Amino acid sequence: EPAESPTSLRERVVEKIRLNEDLRLNEEQQDTLDVVDRFFKSVIDSPRIGDFAQTRLRQLEVPVLKVVMRDPAFFEDQDSPVRGVMNRLAQLGVKGGRLNPVVQRRVDELVQKIATEFEQDTGIFEQTVTELDSLIDRQNLVYRRNVERVTAAAEGAQKVSESKEAVIEAVDKRLAGKTVPRAVVSLLDSGWRDLLSLTWIRQGPDSQLWQDYLAVIDSLVAFGEDPDSGINLPELLRLIQDGLASISSNHMPSSHIREELKRFLVRKPDRPPEMVQMPAASEVGPGQPTLDEREQRSLQRWINRARQLRTGDWLRDQAKPDEPQYIRLVWVARNFGRFVFVNHQGMRVVELELSELARQMRKGIVVPDTQYDRPLVDESIDRMVRNVYDQLSWASTHDELTHLLNRREFERMVEQQLVRHEDHRSLLHLDLRGFRLLSDTAGYQAADAALKQVAEVLRHHATDGMPVGRMADTEFAMLVP
Repeated sequence: EPAESPTSLRERVVEKIRLNEDLRLNEEQQDTLDVVDRFFKSVIDSPRIGDFAQTRLRQLEVPVLKVVMRDPAFFEDQDSPVRGVMNRLAQLGVKGGRLNPVVQRRVDELVQKIATEFEQDTGIFEQTVTELDSLIDRQNLVYRRNVERVTAAAEGAQKVSESKEAVIEAVDKRLAGKTVPRAVVSLLDSGWRDLLSLTWIRQGPDSQLWQDYLAVIDSLVAFGEDPDSGINLPELLRLIQDGLASISSNHMPSSHIREELKRFLVRKPDRPPEMVQMPAASEVGPGQPTLDEREQRSLQRWINRARQLRTGDWLRDQAKPDEPQYIRLVWVARNFGRFVFVNHQGMRVVELELSELARQMRKGIVVPDTQYDRPLVDESIDRMVRNVYDQLSWASTHDELTHLLNRREFERMVEQQLVRHEDHRSLLHLDLRGFRLLSDTAGYQAADAALKQVAEVLRHHATDGMPVGRMADTEFAMLVP
């Protein structure tokens, strides 16, 4: 559905009054109409609402105008049910959200009822707030369930990663940099590492089973160094077989590892076992990218900012500048190593390592948006006020006809340029002598059109950042390098 109405609220009201001679607006009512018209333009300009919400909010223009005509305090009344309806429509129709058809139909019915039935009693808005709240609750329930699944998956992945790091640390402590029997390495590669990882996850690092499975490695290494070390071979073999069988699809360890362990454990005393040299301990855990010192210094400020993010924060993903996407942080790894973000449905959309998130924040691709949760009406009022201020500020510094700088603003900007002694500038002054003849013969409209054309030519030839101004009726000036 198109989000824009063909005509503004002001235009529609003015046209209706023109067609009905009995209708008139006094000055105060005209001012109110102007304010409400500006307000709704600001509402529709919100980057947070989608086409669905824009269209439904436009349907409330006339009801809201009726409310403000009777009660100008609407814009200050935080508890107004009218404000409540608008804010909730924005929540349901958020840009990037997805409403199911049943909810859409119910919202349409509620908005249509207000548009056709409202005259004075705001009770219809109060009833609508209650209905919209129930729709929002259902939407939030779906969101929470999806987020729970995302965070559970992230927690599970983190636990697997931590278990692998714990296994690496425990094995390195026993074997790193040493010469050990090949049978020990074969056992680790044939499932013992996986068994250790699974045991760490299920029973934890303080469990007896974790200690028992690590003791198997110690016993095999000791047996390789001294066959008379006094280990209980039957018990050791039973523990190995039961452990490998617990993670094997057919509940039996592979024949390959069974044969290799058999050769190692029942060899003749004068026949030394085959030994292999183990690499030194790794300083960096799996999945942890390293940053060189220069990159670390460059990113540190942004790394600190990323660490300050909290679950629930909204951010703007501007990878596609014309279509920014709002994402929400729902999970952070315990060491700040990973950040998981979801969309408005609670579905995972991006997962970033700390360093990559810091880089994207530095580039301005991912930007925290602390104002995202602000109610639509508050945000729209602020934007309306800013727009009015900007328009007044622009009007006070520019010529109304040509849109060039006026004399006072041009002179102020020239003074700024003069402060920069290292730059050389030339001042070009243009006076259209005899211009009155054009006005007298062709008329004021033609004269104004000619002045606009002159302004456009000057603007076209101006260097970026160099001021161009209309100094008097037929006088222009510009700075050139």
